[in-house]
Amino acid sequence: MGMKRALVAISLLAIAHQCAAGSGGGDKPTPPTLSFSSAKKILKEIYKVHPQTFYCDCGIEWQSKKKLVPNTANCNYSPRNELTRSGKVNKRAQRIEWK
Repeated sequence: MGMKRALVAISLLAIAHQCAAGSGGGDKPTPPTLSFSSAKKILKEIYKVHPQTFYCDCGIEWQSKKKLVPNTANCNYSPRNELTRSGKVNKRAQRIEWK
């Protein structure tokens, strides 16, 4: 839980800093906007150190450089839709997506 609070606090401080830098006298340079791809790189570094999901504390297993899979055995997580409408296994429910 402590890591979640720290991540939320850091995020809020970064947002507050950007808002404060964006408003005001115009003398201050505006910090560069963080792109989605650069945010994903930062998150990968965070999750290497703390391999647990943000919402349900499931452990994360790295199956490849880009593929993250939640370890649902240790956190009682079950996906909402384990099967697709056609009855096939829902592959999206078996991986972690960056949003």
